[in-house]
Amino acid sequence: GRSKLEARSSSRVTQTDGGLYRSMEAQALSGPRIDLKEAASRAHRTWFQETLARLLQNKGASAGLIVLLAIAIVVVLAPVIAPYDPIAVDTSNTDAPPSWDHPFGTDTIGRDILSRIMQGGRLTVLVGVVAITIAAGAGLPLGMLAGYYGGWTDRVISRFMDVMLAFPGILLALGVVAVLGSSVLNVTI
Repeated sequence: GRSKLEARSSSRVTQTDGGLYRSMEAQALSGPRIDLKEAASRAHRTWFQETLARLLQNKGASAGLIVLLAIAIVVVLAPVIAPYDPIAVDTSNTDAPPSWDHPFGTDTIGRDILSRIMQGGRLTVLVGVVAITIAAGAGLPLGMLAGYYGGWTDRVISRFMDVMLAFPGILLALGVVAVLGSSVLNVTI
C-alpha cells in the first residue's frame, strides 16, 4: 500500500540529459526531507546557540572568529603579557633584528616593537569600537526612518548620505581634525 500522494509524486519523473529528475510539481507534492533528530535538537536551542552552531560549521568564519578572539585577548591582557615596557628606552639595543628576546626586534631608540604593537592595539580597538558605535547610533535610526516613512523622508536622508559619501574619507577626517583639534575622540568621529 502506497498512498495516493506517493503514487502521484513518483509517477512524475522526467528524462533529461540522460538522468532522471523529478519535476518541480513532484518535489512540491512530496515535500522537503526533514531529519527528525536535527529538528528536535534545533527545537531546544536558543537563537544564539543556533547562530553559533552555524558559524562553527563554516571554516572561514571559524578561522576569523579565532583571530578576533586572539586579538581581543592580546588587547585586553596587553599590560600583563607584554614582555617589556613599551616606552622604555634601551640605547644599547637599538635597531635590533628579531630575536628570542625581542620577537619583532627593536626600534631606533631601543623600544621593543612587540610590546608597542600590543599596547597600540588597545587604542586601535578602542577607536574602532567607538567609531562603529557612533556610525550605528546615527545610521540605524536614519535608515529606519527612511525605510519606514519612505517618500520625501527617504529622499532627504538619501541625498544627505550621498553628499557625505561624495567626500573622500581621509579628506573629511582631516577637516574634522582641523576644526575640532587632534584627539582620539576627534579622529574617531
